[in-house]
Amino acid sequence: MYFKRLKADLKRYAPYSMEEAKATLRSEISNTYLGWIWWILEPLLQMLVYIFVYGFIFKAKTDCYPAFVFIGVSVWRFFTNTLTASVKLIRNSKSLIVKVYIPKFILVLTKLLTNGLKMLLSFVVLIPILIFYRTPITWHYLLIFPMLLLLFLLTFGVSMLAMHIGVYLDDLANLIPVVLRLMLYFTGIFYSLEEKIPAPYGWLMTHLNPVAFIMDGLRKSVLYGQVFSLPVFCLWIVVSLALCAWSLRILYKFGNQYIKLV
Repeated sequence: MYFKRLKADLKRYAPYSMEEAKATLRSEISNTYLGWIWWILEPLLQMLVYIFVYGFIFKAKTDCYPAFVFIGVSVWRFFTNTLTASVKLIRNSKSLIVKVYIPKFILVLTKLLTNGLKMLLSFVVLIPILIFYRTPITWHYLLIFPMLLLLFLLTFGVSMLAMHIGVYLDDLANLIPVVLRLMLYFTGIFYSLEEKIPAPYGWLMTHLNPVAFIMDGLRKSVLYGQVFSLPVFCLWIVVSLALCAWSLRILYKFGNQYIKLV
């Protein structure tokens, strides 16, 4: 039942989601001097801060450290920006949902596309870094695509659930930034969990935290020509798909009640 409805809604509303994402991006750059360059500059500046603090002050010795950090920053920004924005997405979209019917997951999909396009554009920064460090291009680059798929599915599922809970619990908007701030230090954005934390805890923290696993998988594929753990990848794909299915079911079941609550 829900699958057929989802298929029909995607066919009907996906073009709207794409156009809305483009409109949002155009709006973001309309009043700035640097325009879309900010989408590259923001993660680049954040990368430079981490390099200065942990690369120079704490003497991090990770190979190709700038690219290592930039991948972590980009993934983390995409995940956290989408998740935090989704919490108040229903309330912020009140003027739209009270006028016309729109499947509520489309709101999250639009935010996902917006942040995803910005993240993919920011990856341009990696090209000169990889050239500078003479990182070889191998077939492992193809493994980027399944990792990005996992990132999108995971973020989509978590964000839809957060959007639903946020309708009923206003405090969630204050709680999530605190939780994410704590997670930041245990996700390996600017250091390798497996190198800095004794075994087997470093391995467990890398593979039991899906965001850390995605970062590690992208780094292995792009920087070190290695293959991530296929069993762990399959596990998180299944978990992410199940989370998406569950969250979609919740949105279809309770979506019509949101207007009365906001």
